[in-house]
Amino acid sequence: RAADEGIERTIDTTPVIKSIMAAYEDCESKDILPVLFIALHVFRKFHSWSRLRSEADCAMAM
Repeated sequence: RAADEGIERTIDTTPVIKSIMAAYEDCESKDILPVLFIALHVFRKFHSWSRLRSEADCAMAM
């Protein structure tokens, strides 16, 4: 309906950003490679609506 009225829909990214930052802080405290950990976390949480086919695709995108 919003598209019919010319209204651009927005998605609140705040929960996503908070989740990513929490993952980063967790891996930083455990001295784990942050980029890989965050990529895997993002893939596992959000693969259902993304075009990423695998965790490797997510790591490459990061």
